[in-house]
Formats: sequence, C-alpha cells, structure tokens
Amino acid sequence: MKKKIKSAITIFINIFILLWKSSKLYFIGMIVTNVIIGLLFSGQMIVWKKIIDAVQTGIIADMILGIIIYLVISIIQNAVDQACQYYKINLSNHTNKYITNKILEKTKNISLKQYGSAGIHDKIKKANEESSGRTMNLLYSAGMLIKGISIFVSTALILISFSVPVMIICLITSVPMLLLGMKIAIKQYEIYNERFENMRFIEHIKNMLTKYENIKEIKVYKVTDYFIKHINKSFDKYIAEDKKIRKKFAFKNTGVAFLENVIIYCVKVAVGIKVILYKMTIGDWTLYISAIDNFKNSISNILSVITTIYEDGLYVNNFFDLMKLNTENNATYKFNTCFKRIVFENVWFKYPEADQYIIKGIDLEIEKGKNYAIVGLNGSGKTTILKLLLRLYVPTKGRILVDDMDIMDIQEDDYYNYVAAVFQDFIKYPVTVRENIALGDINRLEDEYCIKEAAKKSGIYSYISFLKHEFNTQLQMEWTNATELSLGQWQKLAISRALFKNAMIVILDEPTASLDPIAEVEISDNIRTLMEGKTCILIAHRFSTVKLVDNIYVIKNGNIEEFGSHDELMEKNGEYARLYNIQAQGYLN
Repeated sequence: MKKKIKSAITIFINIFILLWKSSKLYFIGMIVTNVIIGLLFSGQMIVWKKIIDAVQTGIIADMILGIIIYLVISIIQNAVDQACQYYKINLSNHTNKYITNKILEKTKNISLKQYGSAGIHDKIKKANEESSGRTMNLLYSAGMLIKGISIFVSTALILISFSVPVMIICLITSVPMLLLGMKIAIKQYEIYNERFENMRFIEHIKNMLTKYENIKEIKVYKVTDYFIKHINKSFDKYIAEDKKIRKKFAFKNTGVAFLENVIIYCVKVAVGIKVILYKMTIGDWTLYISAIDNFKNSISNILSVITTIYEDGLYVNNFFDLMKLNTENNATYKFNTCFKRIVFENVWFKYPEADQYIIKGIDLEIEKGKNYAIVGLNGSGKTTILKLLLRLYVPTKGRILVDDMDIMDIQEDDYYNYVAAVFQDFIKYPVTVRENIALGDINRLEDEYCIKEAAKKSGIYSYISFLKHEFNTQLQMEWTNATELSLGQWQKLAISRALFKNAMIVILDEPTASLDPIAEVEISDNIRTLMEGKTCILIAHRFSTVKLVDNIYVIKNGNIEEFGSHDELMEKNGEYARLYNIQAQGYLN
C-alpha cells in the first residue's frame, strides 16, 4: 500500500511539473481561476441562505439586495469560467507542443542498437500515443481538482460552524470509493501493458493494409480476410476478458455506493433534527443540507479526479520513463576535417543477445579523397560495415579510428555535419520536392540554385520540370494536390538529398538499386564527377558502378576476402572475379 501511495504522489508531482514547464503563465492562470470559481460557488450558497431568510421574515429590501448580489456573483462566475477555459485550452496546446518536442528530441538521440529492442518500440509508441491525449484529460482533471479543493475547503468551513462530526463522517464515507477506484485503475493499466505489443502489431497490420503502395499486392493475393480473422481473434478474447472484469467491479461499486448513501441520509436526518430542536431558520436548513451535498460532492469529485489523474498518470508515466532513458553520448571531440584516413582495427560485431558475429575481425582502411566499393553476397556484412562507419552501431570488439581518434569519441552531431548517406530503405518524406532535397541540409532550404543542381546531377530534374508546381509539388498521394513518384524517382530524390549536403564523406548503399538501365548508366557515368574531392564508400550488387571506384573490398561471411582495384581483382581471378563473371554472364544470357 505504501508503495502505491508513493507511486501516486510521484505521478502527481511529475504531472504538475510537466504542466508548469509547458507554460507557467497559463498554468498559474488555470489554478487561480479554478480557485475563484470554487469560492464563488460557496458564496452563492451563503447568499441564497440570506435570500430564503429574507423571504421568511418578509423583508423585501434584503431579498432584492440578496438577489442582486447573487446575480453579480453569477456574472463574475461566468466570466471567470470563460477565462479558465481560455487558460486550459492554451495550456493544453503548449503541453502538447512540449511533449511532442521532448519525445522527438529524445528519439533523435536513441541509438540504433537501442531501437533494435522491442521494449524500446513499445515505450516510444506508448509515449507517442498516450501522452498527448491523456494530458488533455489531465488538464481537465487538474482544473476539476483545484476547483473541487476550493469548494471542499469553503463548504468544510460552513459545516464546521454547524458540526465537526458531520464533516468528519462525510469525509470518511468517501475513502472506500477512492481505494476501489485506484484498484480499478491499476488493473486497467496492467491489462493495457499485457496487451500492448499485440495491439501495436494489430495497428501495424491495419496501417499495412491501408497503405497506398501496398494495395496492389494486397488485392492480388487477397490477404485482407486472413488478417481480419487474426485481428478479430484478439478482439474477441479481449472483449470476453473485459466483460468479466467489469462485471466484478460493477458489483463492488454498487455495494460501496449503497453503504455510502445510507450513511449520508442518516446524517441529513440528524441535521434536520438539530435544526428543529435549536429552532433554526429555513435558510439555515437549506444552507447546511446544501453544504453537506456540496461537501460530499466535492469529496467525491476530488477522489474521482484523483483516481482519474492516477490512471492517466500511469499512461503518461510512459513519457517520463522515455525521458529517463539513458541516451547520453559522452563524446567530447569535434570531427577533424583534415583527417587522413579512417581505419577499422580488428573490428568484430554481433547484435545484442545474438550468438553469431556478423563482422569478424575486419581490418580495413579508407583514405581521404578516395572512392571505395564494398561488394559481396547478401548477408555478408556489407551494410553492417556502413552502419559501423556511421556510428549507428558500436563495435562489439575492436575499434574504428579517424586518424588516431576513436570514432565513438567524436560528437555525433558534429560528425554527421560532414557525412551524407543514401540507404536502400531511404525515407519518402511526405513534403514538397524542394524540401525532400533540402532536408540534406535544411538550413539551406532557400538555396534554389544548389537544389536544382543536385536534382540535375541525380537525373530527376527533367521529371520535376514537368510537374505543375515543379519543386513546390507535394509528394505522396495521401495528401491534397499531391503526386506520387516511382521507386526509381524516389531513389533519385534520395541521391539529390545526399548531393545537396555537399558532405566530405558520402556513403551510398545500392544507389542504383531501383533505377532503370538508362538512369543507372547516367548515374554510373557521373559518379566520379559527383564524388570528386570527397571520400565515397559504395555498396553495390550491380558491378557497373564498382569499376569506377579506386579500390574494392570483397566481403565474405563477415571477413575481408579480397582487396584491390577492379583490374587487380579480375587479374587475381578470385571471389570478386567469380561474382563479376556470374553477373556478366547473366546479362549475356
């Protein structure tokens, strides 16, 4: 129990700190206006008591004055309520912005190794999906809590003036409902966690079945019905479980509420007897009965809101857990732009919890200003070498040196200032053509000349010039007035992005994989010009581009099998020559 109370207190503190950091002005405004609303509510009760007494005694002037005061309080209350809504809406927007920024900033610093964990995917998705929506609930609940406390305090003072035991009884009868509410919230959160990965899988399937580029295959293979059955099986199981749990808690809720109501009505009878015995006014009777109802309601509201905040807080806790995730990089050195070489020194690599090494004791050297190709069969470790070079993975054993400095000691952000990459699974950004290219160096978004030059060098410029809005054309068919590109055109755009960055080190992972033969020749013929003065590392299955680089590393089963120029390796007649001849023979046949 102590652990749960401590957890609840921590959640409350974290939530109020979150709201405070989102916007101090609107947070204070929301608190102040809710306190005023609560005090005005109790003020209306007292004024109403005076009005009833005036009617009973027949003093018209007092009655009219009371009604005027009641009207003024109502007008003020309405104005303050509007101000409260204004503060809440603005605080909600600021909180949503704050959470979104924090999540994206955090994910930016999560390593590729950490992304490989299913737990991290769940944590990020929970924070993304639940934080903003639940925070809206929390804002409403926080306002209700503050207003409830204000009404609680003011009505408690009225009841104390009448009878302290009455106030204490009203207070105690609300505790069982609070404990039951917290128990329900904890159970619901446990169920949420148990089901989350499967629900994430279902959401992934739904997105997959409705994605534009997937529709062709989905229709041809008629896979939708299979996945509907899979989804329904999970939903039917969850519905049956929820029905059983909710029935159990419904009975408990009914029992607790019945006992609570019996006690409160006994208290009201006792109040009525005291009013009669002490010959109090009808106004007093109305005031104290209203005070009991409002005091009890304020307690119920406070406890209900606390339960709601606790429940929502459990979900928003995913955001706080994500923020606590250790993503610190202690690297302190800047990248040396005058470096001479990058060296892999006995580098081994395997994925966490895997038994087999993908890279096995590799020693290789990349000299500044030279172009290299890495070739080999699928699964040989080519792409892993690139990811190690990009600092996306940390070697399991060995090290990668930039001259004499370990690459992991170089600040990540600074290193990436000088590196461009085109991956096989490049991103299709749902923005304009201009932005897609400029994302290579977004600070130069307005550099129209260089954007066009990058497009010309990649071979996409001629297509863009035929579009109605040219470089301002929105891409991806999901959006209004947008157009879709072929896979090859998307790849040219990705190459344009890398060229626009004008980086010192350029990494190309199958840059011609999705291009037609003419476009492939176009890129291949210009690759030396495109990478002139840069250090280029190229992974290729198609050997038409490989012949243009200075040196070639042949990777086999995680080891360097051969090294040399195209002519040297062909003369050697080893693994490279075998792969090259197989591909050449395929074209001839």
